[in-house]
Amino acid sequence: MVGGFDAELQYSPSRWALRPLAEHLDRYRRLSGRHVGADLTRRGRPLLVYVHGGYWQELSAADSLFMADDALAAGIGVHAVEYRLAPATSVAAIVEECVRDVATVIERVAPSRTVLAGSSAGAHLAAMVRADPRVAGRVDATVLLSGVYDLRPLVGTSVNDALGLDDASAAVVSPALRPVVVGRDEVLCAVAEHESDEFIRQNREYAARLSAAGVPVTATVVPGRDHFDLPLDLARPGTTVGDWMLDRATGGTS
Repeated sequence: MVGGFDAELQYSPSRWALRPLAEHLDRYRRLSGRHVGADLTRRGRPLLVYVHGGYWQELSAADSLFMADDALAAGIGVHAVEYRLAPATSVAAIVEECVRDVATVIERVAPSRTVLAGSSAGAHLAAMVRADPRVAGRVDATVLLSGVYDLRPLVGTSVNDALGLDDASAAVVSPALRPVVVGRDEVLCAVAEHESDEFIRQNREYAARLSAAGVPVTATVVPGRDHFDLPLDLARPGTTVGDWMLDRATGGTS
């Protein structure tokens, strides 16, 4: 703790959640289970590409198809990005894997519209991916949920034990510190009500940075949600995040 600021607490989302983390993770796996191994994309149809969280060191694509029932019901295909985890690989290498995966699936599926989404560390990765020249201009909307966009505050926390970042290397992979790329996409920056001040601050400040550069941005704090159940709304009608995503994925016809 420095000057009364407890980074360990601020960057521990489970300490702020409405339910135990294990319950959230079990729900991810239960909802994803019947879709694991299936190709949920449809050539020429809208596509939702999701990048999972887990602080770059947990979870997988197999845990990240929990929105598939809602998306498929709306005629939207789903692709969950798989990437290697720290400490076996670096954050910079994870970013590169995600860029290649997203570019490849867009090329293969040729979707009518593409929404790129990510939650927590996945929101950081989605922010990095949307700015890469191989993807920029090929995404119609980006949904960033509960992201960490400046990684430097993590350096002194236990999260960094597996990441091995210092201030300099954290800055290199921090979208908040890199030039903003204005593509064709609108961006939703959303964070849950039941999150730490730091997650809410990072959401607000990154949205402001994108907006100042000319990116169309919607920034919001979603009532009644926490860090882990907010992603469940991604394609769910009648929710803040779901309605925004469905509208952009379908071109306003949902």
